[in-house]
This record gives sequence, C-alpha cells and structure tokens, in this order.
Amino acid sequence: MKKPPTVFIVDHRPAILSSLEGAVRAHGFLVQCYNSAAQFIADAASNRVGCVLIDPLIADQGGEVLRWLHESDSLLSVVLITGLIELSGPEPGHSLSSSLVLKPHEDFALMTMVTDGLAGSISRDVIRKRSPGLQG
Repeated sequence: MKKPPTVFIVDHRPAILSSLEGAVRAHGFLVQCYNSAAQFIADAASNRVGCVLIDPLIADQGGEVLRWLHESDSLLSVVLITGLIELSGPEPGHSLSSSLVLKPHEDFALMTMVTDGLAGSISRDVIRKRSPGLQG
C-alpha cells in the first residue's frame, strides 16, 4: 500500500521540530520528524511522495539531506527554512525542486510552500509512473 504524502521535518533542535510540527499538523498534513540527517536518510525511501522541511545550514545536516535527495533521484520536494538570505546554490545540474522560507516564517508563507511542494512531488510521482523510462 502506497504511503500518503507526508511532510518530513529535519532539525536537531527539539523546539524547532515541535514548532514546525505543530504548525504543519494544524493544517491537516501528515508529519514525520527527524532530529538528524542520518535518521531521516535511514528511514526515507526515494519513491516516497512528500516534502522535506530543513534548514540547509544546520550542523552540515542540510547539505547531507540535499545530497541524498539528489543522488537517490527522490520524488520529495524541499522547503528550505533559514534565517540567512545568502545561500550558495546546489551543484550544477541539480534536479531538486525547492522553495525558500525565511525565519522567522509567516504561517501562510510556510503552508503555501508546503502545499506547493506536496503538489510538485505528487506530480513527479504521476509522471514517473506514466513514463517507465524515467523510473529510478
């Protein structure tokens, strides 16, 4: 049985995990939280449909998750949540679909990005199923 679209939150700070989880669940989304990149990667499957919320600059974990998503040809979308505006982009030729929300985030902006991310992931899943040559 296919798992439903899920919002995955990765952060090593319990207060951030709790805050984001509460905000996302309050809007009716299914949520799974991880306190490390390694924990997320060990549990994730590249064919899962959903969206990952992560601060790309936290303790090198953001880069590790983004690298895994790229290398696994994951269907997951990414919403980057950061307090820093100047981010270096992913390596050339990346295929990740990502959005950026600045801290402190507004609830509406965050939920818009999550909704768009889930829709993008679902669309990629449909396209992959209809195009056997694209399946990873």
